[in-house]
Amino acid sequence: MTYIITKKWTLSQILSGTPIERIEQLIQKNVLSGSFGQDIKNAVNAVLNLFVRQRWQQMKRGDELTSVLHFARLTTREKEELIISLHTLRELQSKVFDCFSLLHWRV
Repeated sequence: MTYIITKKWTLSQILSGTPIERIEQLIQKNVLSGSFGQDIKNAVNAVLNLFVRQRWQQMKRGDELTSVLHFARLTTREKEELIISLHTLRELQSKVFDCFSLLHWRV
């Protein structure tokens, strides 16, 4: 029970910074392991990079600007990177849901 409360306290103390800075704070507070935190940062960077590049191409072509990534316009390498990144972010989501469902039932 102490472990779960500690996690809750730690998460509530991280209020400022960019998402990458917040991830770094979670690593420093041992909420996330260093390797998983790095995987999350890499996943966020990969997704944002794809989004920005696609948005730039939309602007250059004069297309309507959307936040939708068009899978058909991605290279094989970009598709693989996106799939890996989404799996990593899904793992983070699962860990967060597990943590907060434990908090809900235990506290």
